[in-house]
Amino acid sequence: MRKFLFILALSSLSCNKEVKNTESENGVISESDLYSVINSLQNCALKGTIYYSENDTPYDKNFIETYKLDSIFSTEDVDFFRKQMKKATDFKLDIRKTKCDRIITKHNINKMRLESKTDEIFWEKIRMKYGPLTCLAYIKLPIFSKDKNYVIFSSNYSTGPHSLGGSIEIYKKINNKWKRFHSLSGWVS
Repeated sequence: MRKFLFILALSSLSCNKEVKNTESENGVISESDLYSVINSLQNCALKGTIYYSENDTPYDKNFIETYKLDSIFSTEDVDFFRKQMKKATDFKLDIRKTKCDRIITKHNINKMRLESKTDEIFWEKIRMKYGPLTCLAYIKLPIFSKDKNYVIFSSNYSTGPHSLGGSIEIYKKINNKWKRFHSLSGWVS
């Protein structure tokens, strides 16, 4: 009986490993990998920053060509990026899995926008509720290289009705910590 239970446990472990590999090859990244990046790159220490939900706009169809990712990464990585990018609009940030306690959901942001006639009124409501230095920040689904040692992280920030900025960065895992490796884009308006 013990041998049977041991073989059963061993076979279930090998089946789970096979499923994870298949998921990885299909462009699905585990939640633990995803939230390890999100939690290490979000800077919740900034007093006025509120990170909220996801930016569910899809990656531009020419994203890889625009940022010349095929000159930085292997063909396998680029194919893996494409698979993940197709899933970007399905990205739903699970606030409970983040380490930041200053998060408001995209639903609440959209509700406040609908209740406000202008951007100025929206920002007045945000500042009244969350403080005068509030900055709204949102992220796209981070996309990983096939070996999960690189990640592309896209974020945008707004500090008022006429103040926007953002960046697209490549981070590299070094000694189990994510370090900025290369900037693909940065903008301010």
